[in-house]
Amino acid sequence: MPNVLFLQINLLLKEYLSSGDKEEALRCLKELEVPHFHHELVYEAVVMVLEVDNVLCADMMCILLHYMAKVVVITPEHFKQASLVLLFVTYLHVVHKVVVLPVGFQTGVPGPYGHRFGCSKCIPDIV
Repeated sequence: MPNVLFLQINLLLKEYLSSGDKEEALRCLKELEVPHFHHELVYEAVVMVLEVDNVLCADMMCILLHYMAKVVVITPEHFKQASLVLLFVTYLHVVHKVVVLPVGFQTGVPGPYGHRFGCSKCIPDIV
């Protein structure tokens, strides 16, 4: 079941990026009926921004997350849960890169540094 939810959340975010329709994204998230899993949307949105590394994508995700926070579908607790997962994944990435991988070896996974996630316009309102 969680794998299906991951896929549905990922598809929801991709659809939002192509349409820009935040109300439809909200409707789709509510339709999943898994409020205890909304932190995964926050996590996947941030990961998608890091993978795409595109200012437009970052801005659109900020708009979506801000909107969902304003209508209280995503709570500060969801942001906190997603942040903890992101910190843990970043820690594992750094440990793996520093301790395990030989010099010059590329994983294809974006590193935790040097990415643009320009959410300064919306984060203070919701956290």
